[in-house]
Amino acid sequence: MRSLQPPRNRIGHIDSIRGIAALMVAWMHCSAILASMGTSQSVGSLLYVIPHQLDFGRVGVIAFFAISGFVICPSLKGSGMSGAGGFVISRFFRLYPAFWLAMACAILIMYVLPGREIDTGQVLGNIPMLYSFFDVQPLQGLYWTLEVELVFYCLCLGVFLLGWLHKPLVLFAICLSLLLLQAVINANPAMSETIITTLNRSWNRMPWHLAIMFWGGLFRIWYDDRHGVIDFGRLRIPKALPVAVVLLLILRQPLMSLFTSLSSGFEWVNWGMLAYLWGMLFFLVGALYVKLNNRVFVWLGAISYSLYLLHPLAARLLKYGITHYFPQYAEMPLGVTLAASLLLAVMMSACVYYCVEKPSISLGRSLQKKWLSYREDNGRRLLPRYHGLSGARRYFTAN
Repeated sequence: MRSLQPPRNRIGHIDSIRGIAALMVAWMHCSAILASMGTSQSVGSLLYVIPHQLDFGRVGVIAFFAISGFVICPSLKGSGMSGAGGFVISRFFRLYPAFWLAMACAILIMYVLPGREIDTGQVLGNIPMLYSFFDVQPLQGLYWTLEVELVFYCLCLGVFLLGWLHKPLVLFAICLSLLLLQAVINANPAMSETIITTLNRSWNRMPWHLAIMFWGGLFRIWYDDRHGVIDFGRLRIPKALPVAVVLLLILRQPLMSLFTSLSSGFEWVNWGMLAYLWGMLFFLVGALYVKLNNRVFVWLGAISYSLYLLHPLAARLLKYGITHYFPQYAEMPLGVTLAASLLLAVMMSACVYYCVEKPSISLGRSLQKKWLSYREDNGRRLLPRYHGLSGARRYFTAN
């Protein structure tokens, strides 16, 4: 394995949050896959109970969503179509090559090895990541988050082309609108059921998740200028104010759930709802107070996308190998098999990162530069060579 050097142009402690979040998601999913292999005591093991009781998967995903807004919004820069085109090229080569390889691995491990019939329609519908629009289920359940990311990218592009993406009051208004839409969906069970039936279950909370992402962009504006103010007419509003207001609105339901649990003496707890609270707090603490720049965690953050894609496959591959070739080890403690699967997942992810992700990112950056150069050269050709109206008239007459 190569030296654990953090990639350039990254914020180390934010990558660490991403790396730890990926491990939390992997812990929950791998323990679920491996617990069914051993005795019933595995399900009762704390290594299984803790991540499932606290919903580590959702905690990690919510942190991922906040990080996406924090990173993606400022990355969209430049002018008009030049910036938008560069962003599309960059995101395509960042997401799709590794995802397609993970799909191939999923088909091999989940269908070919067990001898299951491959659903060609499902596979083809998974290729663009837009499961809802092609009416298919993700090859792996956790891939639903990738569709949310794509919707966020499209919305960011639209707001960017309008010239509003880096305006805090616009992001504030977008967050409020999304949260209002989520409140309407929550208050109308029939609408919620229609959304689930027409699209899929992830769209039932899509506005909430998108609000978290746009809040991440709003938070980044404050993060880069913590003493800055927003001029709104004669008012001068601290940038921290809209960030705090949106955060409280995002966490309104989880906080109400927490107060209900406290009042009942924790006889009734909605852990799935509380996971939103823990995920946002995890991001905030890691971004502002406990800035972890350990090289291992920063490196895990760099490979976190591959780790997110591949960790269930690593657990399934380990389970398949043990049950088919080493059944005498099927009763091993969950801690041993879990550690082995996480190690295998990290190794697989590192291979994909260095062999696919990194070269793809480099290719994307190269094409992005060519695109920007092309747009710049094309723009120069369209500019008049002479100053003034008469000079422009002579230029267009001559050409």
